[in-house]
Amino acid sequence: MDIGANLADDAFEKDMDAVLTRAKDVKVKHIVITGSSISGSEEAGALADAHEGLWCTAGTKDCVAAWK
Repeated sequence: MDIGANLADDAFEKDMDAVLTRAKDVKVKHIVITGSSISGSEEAGALADAHEGLWCTAGTKDCVAAWK
């Protein structure tokens, strides 16, 4: 299990399928995607809904809220 994955970050948008395939190849069964803002939490939820084995957290971080 990988906890605290930041897969909702735009950096993974283009190669999400490849990232998830590599995780499965090394026997990662579950990934918890971290939501650290409102929009990031929404994206984390959408990813978890769309892919088997993905779970998510929803919330905001003080340091992220200060940047917005």
